[in-house]
Formats: sequence, structure tokens, C-alpha cells
Amino acid sequence: YKPQYRSGKYVMLVIAIAYVVDMATGLNYDILVNSKLWKLHFYISVGLVAFFLPVTYLFVRWFSMMGSAYAILLSLTIYNLVRCVLLWWKYKFQPFSVKTLLILASGLGAYLATHFIVPPLDNMILDGLVKCSCFTVLFAVAVIGGKLSEDLSELYHSLLIILRIKK
Repeated sequence: YKPQYRSGKYVMLVIAIAYVVDMATGLNYDILVNSKLWKLHFYISVGLVAFFLPVTYLFVRWFSMMGSAYAILLSLTIYNLVRCVLLWWKYKFQPFSVKTLLILASGLGAYLATHFIVPPLDNMILDGLVKCSCFTVLFAVAVIGGKLSEDLSELYHSLLIILRIKK
């Protein structure tokens, strides 16, 4: 990897984590904006902007380039936490379960196994392909084998039927 890109490696990682948090609670947005709570959600969104701007300014001053990534992570985490609490309070709706934690643990385990077991390759593209493939296989085996996601298990069994491996 080129040295000038290394400083952005952890910035991208933190921003990716922020958007994983946002994706994990993504349906909360649709539920809130299509419910009678849409006005409240609008005010929460305005509050996010009012929070994000000064936090980003301060974090960039304190942490330089990483500050922006930390501000995005903090802002999206608080925003999504507020939406989750609101859905729980008004509708007793909780999108997470114990299986959610097991899926996260499986992802972390697959990442760590890939990171520490697969040696780095000189070719960046080949390195990325090998590591992504290993991660995908390990993660899929854990999630499908552990029956952690009904949707993914159903998709897997449908694929086996289409490929005529299973009836």
C-alpha cells in the first residue's frame, strides 16, 4: 500500500462502522417517517444536524483527520439510539435480539481469523479478493450453520434447490 493512503485507513474503518450502525437500524427511519411520529422524527433529524456540526468542528480540532470520522460515528450512533428508544417507547418495537449479538460476534470472529491467518499478499487486488473470500465463507458458515438469520437460511436452502443439490 502507498504510504500516503495509510493515514486514511482508520478514518475509513471508523466511518464504515458508523454506517454499519446506521444500516442496522435502517428500518427505524421508514417506520418513523410513515407513522404518526413523522414530525417528531423530523425534529430529531434537525437535532442531529445541530449536534453534528459543532461536534465535528471540535473533534477535527482535537483529533485532526480522525475527528471527522469520530464525529460521524458518535452522531449516527446517538441518532439511531434515539430512534430505537422512540420506537420502543411508542410501539414496544425492538429490532435486535440475542441472535443480533451472535451475528456481530460471528462477523468479528471471521474478521479476526481472516486478519491473523491469511498472510498479506503483495498484489493489493489479489490480497483483497483472497481476504474478502475467506471472510465471506467463514461468516456465511457461522450465520447459516448457526441458523442465526431466518432470511439467509431460507435464501441458502432456495439456492440449494435451484442448483438441484437439495429437494
